[in-house]
Amino acid sequence: MRRLLGDLLALAEELRFTPYLESFVDTLSLGTRQKLAVLLALVGDPPLIVLDEAFNGLDPASALVLKRHLRARIQRRGGALLLATHSLDIVEHYADRAAVLIDGKLKHEWPKQELQRLRANGGNFEAALAGAIGDP
Repeated sequence: MRRLLGDLLALAEELRFTPYLESFVDTLSLGTRQKLAVLLALVGDPPLIVLDEAFNGLDPASALVLKRHLRARIQRRGGALLLATHSLDIVEHYADRAAVLIDGKLKHEWPKQELQRLRANGGNFEAALAGAIGDP
């Protein structure tokens, strides 16, 4: 348990969140609240991490720290990350699998092999997404 707490505190330090540990949430900026939300989602070392638009409001340095941390955490401990995002670059560069939901229904899914093939061929996920969902 101490190791898990140490990992969280190390991430808080990397995210430059530690000065806010004793602050009231309503006094925090959007980006700082996002950092808090992610840290709270990781409490208890869950095997499934669910994050919704976790990178909104984060500065580029913090976003990179978080991306690297999440990737390393999944590789080291196993488990899974379910990330809801509108940031196609995150899907394009980090996702193992992807899906698009429209009006709450699964419109298209990209399995791991399809994403790997898209990346290997210099593909663009935005173009693949546009092709999958068709005209708005």
